Amino acid sequence: RRNNTKYTDYYEAYYLTSSVTLIGLPPQLRIGFTIMNPLVDRTNTDSDGFFQNTPGGLDQTHLVNQWMQTGELKFDPSQTKLRKEKNGLNDYLFTTASYEHTTRLGAFSVGFLFINVDDPSYLMRGYFVVGWKPPFLEYLNPQLTVNSKMLSESNGIYQGTHNVRLTLSHEYFKGKLIQVTPSLVTGYQDVNDNVDRKKGVSDVSPRIQFNLQDFFFAVNWMYRATPSLVDNQYATPSSGVYPDTNQTDDRTVDPSKVHGYTNEAVINAITTYSPNEFVARDLIQHYQSQHIVRGIYFFNVGYSIRI
Repeated sequence: RRNNTKYTDYYEAYYLTSSVTLIGLPPQLRIGFTIMNPLVDRTNTDSDGFFQNTPGGLDQTHLVNQWMQTGELKFDPSQTKLRKEKNGLNDYLFTTASYEHTTRLGAFSVGFLFINVDDPSYLMRGYFVVGWKPPFLEYLNPQLTVNSKMLSESNGIYQGTHNVRLTLSHEYFKGKLIQVTPSLVTGYQDVNDNVDRKKGVSDVSPRIQFNLQDFFFAVNWMYRATPSLVDNQYATPSSGVYPDTNQTDDRTVDPSKVHGYTNEAVINAITTYSPNEFVARDLIQHYQSQHIVRGIYFFNVGYSIRI
């Protein structure tokens, strides 16, 4: 967490999103590119305030304190120093390609989605996407999509997982000056990763979009119906004193309770006055934990043009 704030706090992460859809192709073939560029917090910062040999490495501050007290230098100042962690927001590139075929049973589509990040340590994510628009319930415009992960950015931990998504939407006041389009997307995860292999409803995501000619404004909300799907070291890595070994309590480490003099004083007091190590561990984990955030909301403001 970049600014050592609780996950429940509102985080102003503004992105400039540029999308291009090629429309000069056969109608059945669709190719699109989307670039997401963060407008704030692009640079790395020192979140832990530790003297360390590598960013995010072990705390070597005690060596500096010892040198200041005794005058005896037992570390290399060119190596042991304050370092910035890798916490700057990244640029993203989304590439999509799909082919749609319409039959009496509805419109079937097949394609790919690739996600690239400007981070050498981050491997490309790739999905094989199959969709179906049934020929009924036209008012709700239903669409069923299956996203199968064929490439993974985390050493194959998510490879072969599937997310099934149902989309419902309807455009009101079509052809008028202002159009309103509410929509609802529900996802089911099967499975979350190749180690935990948890299943459940991944999210329920309502959205409402307002269009005024070529301008649009949208309000989005994503509700995590099953937080345990991300309650592990892969999705929510632990940064507290003790590793988070409970993957069923829907809790993670509170970034605001990890670093800083106040937190260090509290943890030292708990360690000193606890009757034994087991009590100290439970108290420290309770102090440093918070519930995984269920609701995530964001806004879109944009303009579209046909060239």
